[in-house]
Amino acid sequence: MSNIVRVKKVFFDVKAGSIDGERFITMEVTSGTTLEDVNVKFSPAGVVFHPPAKLEIHLEGGARQDVRGYHYSYDQVDRADIEKVSFTEGATGWKVTIAIHGFSQYSLGGEDTPEVF
Repeated sequence: MSNIVRVKKVFFDVKAGSIDGERFITMEVTSGTTLEDVNVKFSPAGVVFHPPAKLEIHLEGGARQDVRGYHYSYDQVDRADIEKVSFTEGATGWKVTIAIHGFSQYSLGGEDTPEVF
């Protein structure tokens, strides 16, 4: 498996009734060549989901044992709620599924105490 990470596709799933009212939301996905470069930013900030929404990131390359999910909210950094890391699309593809409890920013990889961007 290659060390270069490529985001192939991203899905965001919100169950009906999990947020109050109707909302227009945006999701911006950025990546580079490493897991640390994979970043998903949602807006508007502060939207909360009950039950949590699901973010599914399909990747190629990298090493799944290196996945560390982070949730950035204002000036706080917490571990993201990674539900599953599994292989898909043969030996080269895999996906990360993260429970999204609220909007802000999420990333994969990096140090245990990353800086908020």
